[in-house]
Amino acid sequence: MASNYPDGRPELDAVVLGSTHYPALKGVLAQILGESVTLVDSAESVAAVVRADLARMELLAPPTKAPTVHYIVTGDIPTFLHAADMLGGPKGTFEHMNVSDLALAGETGSGAPGAQRRERPVRP
Repeated sequence: MASNYPDGRPELDAVVLGSTHYPALKGVLAQILGESVTLVDSAESVAAVVRADLARMELLAPPTKAPTVHYIVTGDIPTFLHAADMLGGPKGTFEHMNVSDLALAGETGSGAPGAQRRERPVRP
């Protein structure tokens, strides 16, 4: 399927991996597009910005604490769990949050009310 994606397009010299799941496909895309096409992966730059923001807000986990992952899912949880497993995402806990609650929280500036917090392990 991935090999059909560049068919019929102009010759490329660079491709920007501009979505959250594209870095997972970086190896496949590199193989299909060839060495003459530069893949621009912003994931490391984004991670550095997030780390700096967390440090500024004093929210970085202590280096001695074992890392954990907690997902906030706005969509269908079984679909998310399947996609996370297929992409090799780390195991963690999750909670569901309605998008309408996020919009309301943004309007009122009151945080994210209505999150259904369920500290359950992510299992495909």
